[in-house]
Amino acid sequence: MASDMLGSSVVCRKSRLGSGRKVHAKNLKCVKRRRLFLESLEDRALMAALYWDPDGNTTNNNLTTGAGLGGAGTWNTSSAGRWVDSSNNPVTWTNGNEAVFWGTSTAAKTVTVTTVSASAITLKTTGYTLGSSTLTLTSPATITTETGVSATISSVVAGSAGLSKVGTGTLTLSGTNTYAGTTSLGGGTLIASNNAALGSSAVANSTIVSDGATLDVRASIAEPLSIAGAGVGGTTGALVSGSSGSVSGAVSLAGDVSLGGTGTLTISGAVSGGFGLTKVGGGRTALNGTNTYTGITTVEGGTLQLGRRSSLYNAATASWTDGNITVNSGATQRREPFLARVKKS
Repeated sequence: MASDMLGSSVVCRKSRLGSGRKVHAKNLKCVKRRRLFLESLEDRALMAALYWDPDGNTTNNNLTTGAGLGGAGTWNTSSAGRWVDSSNNPVTWTNGNEAVFWGTSTAAKTVTVTTVSASAITLKTTGYTLGSSTLTLTSPATITTETGVSATISSVVAGSAGLSKVGTGTLTLSGTNTYAGTTSLGGGTLIASNNAALGSSAVANSTIVSDGATLDVRASIAEPLSIAGAGVGGTTGALVSGSSGSVSGAVSLAGDVSLGGTGTLTISGAVSGGFGLTKVGGGRTALNGTNTYTGITTVEGGTLQLGRRSSLYNAATASWTDGNITVNSGATQRREPFLARVKKS
């Protein structure tokens, strides 16, 4: 179906369009008719942004600054007046909308989730925890954490269309999540503190970390990863651990990658790609897989541990050479069997 700018529609029909045979214009029967796009309007309405306002008092609300909004409460579809629309009218949550959590208080605040669904979630104030029950993401849902915001979702995140994390803030996923589809990190930090934080670990449900974003692994992650860049601020690292974490799925380098962090990160999945690795941060990173990446390995700080000779550069024993490991100026190196330990002088 095609539509013109005035809301007319052109409907073309031909039997067996899906048969794989060529379609000729003379075989198409097209009927032009005018109609109201009620379905499209309904879809737009379902994706409206609603602002969390659990006290039900709209008098002091300011949808420009967030004043009067936010706080603790229960997110459900039955309690009237716990949300306001973009005109500050009190409304009841309708599944499929965008949920905006705001306010001027930076204190910790827990939102108890019942079984609800959302097309997007925006966290504009730090301190929120969305917990309990199941939160279903509809459409390819986007979760935004704005600058300076740290928030946690401990509810089970479900859905079939994946998850996109954007914004420069930090989001922690700590639930046993069941959502399927790709997890995309377009900015900020995503902390995975549950083995199932990134949803289904099927090969088709990979996680993509774009340049400028950081995945902080604080659990055992089994799904495949595609990673590029140096992480938040260009220095944090794209794949790190702030405590202790492991990655057992395949790791594909989509560009030169910095990894490490302040904790212990173990990567047993095979690392592949025509790019290099840079170890950053004061923690320990272990490469234990039979890796095939072909870039230079650079150690800037902390400890890089190689579980086997084939863990370094193109899975070749001969790769354990000074030409394939670079220690930046100002650092010192001490090798033990399959261990490169570096500290700033």
